[in-house]
Amino acid sequence: MTDRRPLLRAIFDAAVAAAHPDVVLSAHLRPVPKGRIICLAAGKGAAAMAAAAERHYLDGLKLDPARLVGIATTRHGHGVPTRRIKIIEAGHPVPDEAGLKA
Repeated sequence: MTDRRPLLRAIFDAAVAAAHPDVVLSAHLRPVPKGRIICLAAGKGAAAMAAAAERHYLDGLKLDPARLVGIATTRHGHGVPTRRIKIIEAGHPVPDEAGLKA
C-alpha cells in the first residue's frame, strides 16, 4: 500500500500558501482614499491580513503612515509584528478578557 500522506500534505500546504493574505489580499484592497484608512480585522488570519494591508498601503502605495490606523483581533499565538495596526491576541472560539477588551 502506498502512503498518500506526503502527497496529501503537499497539496494541503500548497492550498494554504495560495490563500495567504500576502498572495491574495492586495488585489482586493481599494486605492488610496483622500482621508484615513481604518483597518479592522478579526479571526485567526486577522494579524496576517493586517500586516499584508500595511505592506500594500505603506510599502507598495507609499501611503503616509499617519493615515493608516486599525485593530486586528486574532487567536492567541497568531499575532505578527505590524507597524500601524494594533494586534490583540485573544481567546477563540471561547472569548476571554483580552477579546472583550479588544
